[in-house]
Amino acid sequence: MNDDRMNNNDIPTEDSNDVEWEVPSVSPNKGDKDEWPALDEKGSAIKEAFLNSKKSSIAMIVAILLVIILILATQTELLDLGDDDDKNGGSNSELSIAFGEPVMLPRELVPLGQGTQTHPEGTIGYEPSLAVDSSGAMFYTAHKDLTWQESWDYLTSWWFISTDNGNTWRNPNDLRWNAPVVGGKYIWAGDEGDIAVDGQGRIYFVDTTLVDNNFHVFSNRGDSYEFSKSQGSTLLDDRPWLTAQGNGILHYLGNNGVAVTHPVTGESARVWYYKSTDGGLTWTIGIPMEGGWATIDCERFGDHVYVAQVYSDGGEQNIIMYVSDDRGESWSDRVHVGPMERNGVREGMPTVFHGSNGTVYVIWQDSPQAGDAPATLYLARSEDYGQSFEYWNISLPEGAIYLYPTVNVCQYGEYHERNRLGISFYGTTDIPVGPESEWYLYAAVAEDPENGTQFDFQIADPQILYTGNDLHALHDFFEIVIAPDGSINIGYQRNIGEHPYENGEEQRYLMFIRGEVENGKEGV
Repeated sequence: MNDDRMNNNDIPTEDSNDVEWEVPSVSPNKGDKDEWPALDEKGSAIKEAFLNSKKSSIAMIVAILLVIILILATQTELLDLGDDDDKNGGSNSELSIAFGEPVMLPRELVPLGQGTQTHPEGTIGYEPSLAVDSSGAMFYTAHKDLTWQESWDYLTSWWFISTDNGNTWRNPNDLRWNAPVVGGKYIWAGDEGDIAVDGQGRIYFVDTTLVDNNFHVFSNRGDSYEFSKSQGSTLLDDRPWLTAQGNGILHYLGNNGVAVTHPVTGESARVWYYKSTDGGLTWTIGIPMEGGWATIDCERFGDHVYVAQVYSDGGEQNIIMYVSDDRGESWSDRVHVGPMERNGVREGMPTVFHGSNGTVYVIWQDSPQAGDAPATLYLARSEDYGQSFEYWNISLPEGAIYLYPTVNVCQYGEYHERNRLGISFYGTTDIPVGPESEWYLYAAVAEDPENGTQFDFQIADPQILYTGNDLHALHDFFEIVIAPDGSINIGYQRNIGEHPYENGEEQRYLMFIRGEVENGKEGV
């Protein structure tokens, strides 16, 4: 509130009026206060001056009180002045997105799949990973369809780069990777992968073979192929997660799908953490991260590493976090992030990503009634490097199921300092979920969202991605990035046509879409 507002001593009184007047020596009649005794001309003038002065003073008091009330009401939200931003306890992001045209990632060897694919020129795959470097170059990998081998162009998982904002996608300009038969992509087998970019701009591509991982390194915005090697330290690995910081500091989280026992340490866990300090040439033997499904992130130019995890595979759920402030050398005790009663659809696990100045965000879905009732989409924020969290409900007002909610914060320049954050998910509002439920790609962008911020989720791709009640039809993962220019970029899956080898399944095409942020407040 303004410090210049009046206190009680400042309110004008009858005695403070500037009008000079003389009180008559006669008092008003006791029986009727509105009647004055007969006055001469001078007395009548005095009476009129007194009444005018009194009215003026009262009007001034009323006006001042109204001003004070308006100031108080504005600051304490007692009045609704026509701004809907704060009706849910926080500000609205007010950042709208203009999405471009969806791009289907291209095949190289189109003739191989032209007899079975609805779109022979498109790449068949699912669970795409996406990363961006400081120049805006983007890198894309995804799971190949293991039952549809004529849709493969090479042995590794899909690997694409784009240096034109996602308008076109291609392989690196390096024959050591691309040369027919002898290039790296034809030699190193892979099932599904993940990508990381370190503080020096090197790009790391980890590609699981289930029994181990193959590991590939690129530089020069992805166009220079450095080397490949077997990681040699993982157990039975179903889903690889990779993040990088500094100069070749790598953090790898392996999801074994089920609890496995380490042959050296004898410890047992589903999720294991590994670290490399030499750009992936050597790795630690791994330590267990107690809990269920997890994701990992680290400060690209700092020391903190974050693991967001479901408390357990069964029984108590809830979302927890482990934090390292020394690049993975040691880890904190588990921190409570927020509630999860039950992940009934089994497809809304937590995703973590950090912002600037100690901020950390985690997003997840709670769906205790599975697809029979709307789920709750939660976002949690920490301002102390993951030591404590506040969480809030960011669900669509009409109710929805949210598959694979994912979050990302810009890592470079002004949009990193401003914590420009993007969120995306596959969602349907056709609940209970049934054969006619339509699933779309949703996204939103906000600037430094805090507890209570409400998101203006938009449908990013106007085409339906899938129609039906198979909660795994879009598989279990996709990623977004906020590029250095502040745009939101999404790698995702679209189902088109019948699968030639899997009854009841569809062809899964890899897609990309870019959204420019427009017409919004630049800081909320």
